[in-house]
Amino acid sequence: MDVIALFGPPGSGKSTVSAHLCSSGPGLHVFRLREMARAQAVTDHQLAQELTQTRDPLGWLPDATATLLVRRALKTLCAAAVLLEGYPGNEVQARALAHDSARERWRLTAIELNASSDVCAGRVQQRRVCPVCDPHRRRPARSTPLGRCQECGEPLEQRRSDHGTSASLRQIRYRANATGLRAALRSAGAAWHTVDAEQDTASVVAAALAALSRHTTQRRGSPTLTPTPLPTPTFRKDEYGHARMPVPADATAPQKIDRVEYGRFRNVYLYITEACQLRCSGCYMGDRLERALKMPYEQIGHTLSAWRQMGGSKLTILGGEPTLHPRYEDVIRLAGRIGYEHVITTSNGLAPARRKFRRLEPSDFAYVQISVDGGSATTHDAVRGAGKFNETLVTLRELCERGFDTRIICTVSKRNEADCLRLLDIADQLGVSLVKYHVMSIIGRGHGSPEDGMEPREWLDFTDRLRDSATGYTTRCWYQPTFARRSEMPRFEAEGYRGCIGRTLDRISLFPDGRAYVCSFLFDTDLHFATTTPDGRIELSKGDNEFDLFTGALTKPGCGGCKAPASCMGGCPAELVVDGRSSCETYPDIVPVCRLWKSIPAN
Repeated sequence: MDVIALFGPPGSGKSTVSAHLCSSGPGLHVFRLREMARAQAVTDHQLAQELTQTRDPLGWLPDATATLLVRRALKTLCAAAVLLEGYPGNEVQARALAHDSARERWRLTAIELNASSDVCAGRVQQRRVCPVCDPHRRRPARSTPLGRCQECGEPLEQRRSDHGTSASLRQIRYRANATGLRAALRSAGAAWHTVDAEQDTASVVAAALAALSRHTTQRRGSPTLTPTPLPTPTFRKDEYGHARMPVPADATAPQKIDRVEYGRFRNVYLYITEACQLRCSGCYMGDRLERALKMPYEQIGHTLSAWRQMGGSKLTILGGEPTLHPRYEDVIRLAGRIGYEHVITTSNGLAPARRKFRRLEPSDFAYVQISVDGGSATTHDAVRGAGKFNETLVTLRELCERGFDTRIICTVSKRNEADCLRLLDIADQLGVSLVKYHVMSIIGRGHGSPEDGMEPREWLDFTDRLRDSATGYTTRCWYQPTFARRSEMPRFEAEGYRGCIGRTLDRISLFPDGRAYVCSFLFDTDLHFATTTPDGRIELSKGDNEFDLFTGALTKPGCGGCKAPASCMGGCPAELVVDGRSSCETYPDIVPVCRLWKSIPAN
């Protein structure tokens, strides 16, 4: 069976193209998720409840429900080809569709209708539908000068989803989801076609028909294919790079690594409170723990909305200890309603956090990350306080038993490097999906115990041991490179590393005082990128700005002479500000790797 995913921004012409493709020949079935869901909801009370009680501002079903409905439909439809109109809508749905297509041996084709926001917005405002000729109100109708349907003479009306706020939210959501959606389908090997949807309707339809026929001709009876010699392609060097991330814990191939394209402010880190009951020796929050600011709930809403509209799709809620915020649960649910596709939280896992998690469900999060700073009570409690290790393990066990995608993050220092690898045994026993190690930075409270910090050579020795030790464990294990030997840089370059991630503006960290940082290594400084006001306005910092630091490294390397110019691209400019030296200059055989690039699996 041929499966054709037809998608594009609102106003790009999906319904029009779909109708023409359907009439082009027999055997093509058009599938629309919303219509199928409404039809099934008549007899499926649970689905009916999801449709009527959804918290999504656009009425979207949860991804798990949407992918299940599509999977069932594709397995039961008796058709040579199925056209999915407006589906998938995001990266999660795209990954599920690609997985099902591979498993069922469906031939997957993607047709994206591409048009600018201005063109789409103009079309959306102008188009009208006829409730008589088209009760589903899908296709734009031809209008008389008096605003009536040319076919039946009845008054035309605007689609409900084309009204002001709804139309804007649909545009914003598509643009925010498009990068991840494309990457998921392309990486799965789907036949890809982009159609310029700013052309006239006939040209757009013709281009879509050509794309469709190219991949369905053989199934519809063409006896032979004529090979055409093509020139050997040449590839432009990738000067921008990309990230690599572990797939979700419930993926069919959990060891698979997703290639993730950088996107403007795709990763949002929101510090809803600076309060914490602990005073860990290596905590980068520093003096913020003492002032313990809490972001008001209304400000949280404005901030989340503003950065969602700036491109945010993956949100991490953290602190301080985020579960100490009086409206923590409300914040988690609010993030989903605003449209963040992945909501993550990082917690110390103590009893107050455990009580908050009991009022939430696994579906509220992409995953939950618990900080554990040692493989035993001896090392963990030396950093976090007496009795905290066992208290945290209780939370880890409970989260795993309830079905949360639960992960451990460990900050490695000289205090705990001797036994922190024992966390892999604990993770396997509890059912933790991933353990991530990163090196302690001498920022924040780390200034009070610099002797706990690890020199670049010491960290590289630890990661060597980590790779040897992680083999054979069920739990996935990743680590933050931070430094690399010069000989390792070609491998990092092949995996997408291109120096300072700050210049991609792929992430933003937001604090209760409004400061917005791109680079977490600069949290102790005044070099923030912007300020978010309580009402959600984003104001760029007019004075010294960290972005100037990131771009400056492209023309003036941090070490004065780059050892790996193709991948290092100027080194880590933040090192000179924070440490007063460049590790690249200090150690002849070592190159700094941006702390924001976390791409290395150890097993």
